[in-house]
Amino acid sequence: YVEAVAELLDRDDVRSFARVYVAVGSGGTAAGLALGWWLADLGRSTELVGLTVDDDPAYFFDKIDALLRGIFKKKAEDCDELKTAGGVPAAASLLRLEQASGLGYAESTDDELSYIADLAQRTGVVLDPVYTGKAALGMRADLARHPLDADAKVLFIHTGGHLGLFAGPAKDAQLLDLLRRREARRGGAASSR
Repeated sequence: YVEAVAELLDRDDVRSFARVYVAVGSGGTAAGLALGWWLADLGRSTELVGLTVDDDPAYFFDKIDALLRGIFKKKAEDCDELKTAGGVPAAASLLRLEQASGLGYAESTDDELSYIADLAQRTGVVLDPVYTGKAALGMRADLARHPLDADAKVLFIHTGGHLGLFAGPAKDAQLLDLLRRREARRGGAASSR
């Protein structure tokens, strides 16, 4: 994800975004983005926010710090910016982390599933209930807690996670039940296919 930052710089002026959000499930994506943010000196113009979907921010700050130290140790010899830096700053100085796990890892409420289904129907953007769905809801909550100017631009980095749509029979049944109830409220009958 260090390279993803370089790609953002090449394709778009990432500095025009006030805030960039990403799901944090293992810490690797956040560590790569944070390192790229730091190398590109983006922190002054664009806030990077990680939305933790399966543990608390303190856990992930420690994990990201360890990943950054490992990356630095392994890559410092090949990267002039890292050689001259003297070390990577602490994760807490590179990004903000916010809790977005809801009920917990791979556990979804009807409201979360409804949000995911509504967003897909309205926009064609498909989120999964394990990572990106929770993160998108976390972004919405964070923007309510930390509002930006009306003309501010925000970027949500969709990291995939579509396999989370197939989280098992219980999740499938919960989603199908929710969709059937919604369809019944609208006066139609949901297909039982």
